[in-house]
Amino acid sequence: MAVITVVDPGENNDIYTNLLAAFTAASDGDTVSIPYSKTYVITGNITVTKKVSLIGNGISNTIIKRSEVSSDGQLETWNSIITFTRPNITVSGYTYNDDKPCGIVLSGITFKSKIPSTDDGTDGGSMAADRGVRFINCVDFKVYNCRFENFGDGGLEVRHRDYLARGLVYNCEFYNNAKGALGLGLGYGVTVYGEGKEWVY
Repeated sequence: MAVITVVDPGENNDIYTNLLAAFTAASDGDTVSIPYSKTYVITGNITVTKKVSLIGNGISNTIIKRSEVSSDGQLETWNSIITFTRPNITVSGYTYNDDKPCGIVLSGITFKSKIPSTDDGTDGGSMAADRGVRFINCVDFKVYNCRFENFGDGGLEVRHRDYLARGLVYNCEFYNNAKGALGLGLGYGVTVYGEGKEWVY
């Protein structure tokens, strides 16, 4: 289990390429580390299909944010800053679900979107229904000591199989996750969705 340190792009610079490179270099069980007390911009969405954790230098120290010059269209296309997902696995022509614990830990980072509009966008603020971080079909993940701020849909999204939903979110901060005078009809700290394919009781 290795620790992959993200190359520091410098204060207020785009961390996307360096963060993507760290996840690409990592293997299951590794940790990607951002050990800096700096604020970074991120342009794009990173999708992680490995059992790899992401650890920052503290909720007040490591900040990853959307650029204020990004358009709302870009934010909604990117959807989220980071998506952790465990896809189905195919072995010898047979596809099955990977329902084993992922062991993914997310901690010590503040994620921020653009400054939201307080009316209907005429004040120049963002009206994007974007998300901070997503977990898709990840079993037994942990998110703690993180902050999610200014996302139009929700700070943290969890999607799980109908028959299996396990994860832990604690000691996190959710601030101002709504956009527009009516909040777009959204605005959540954490959203949790099943597949809706079967009734589980």
